[in-house]
Amino acid sequence: MREVVFIAHRGASGKGHSPENTLSAFREAINIGV
Repeated sequence: MREVVFIAHRGASGKGHSPENTLSAFREAINIGV
């Protein structure tokens, strides 16, 4: 689970720091099936 959070954080930092982007990156990481 820590890896998923880390990937979501990286994705969010790459797209900006808005909560919406953070949530989007988190969902994307889950969809990938990490």
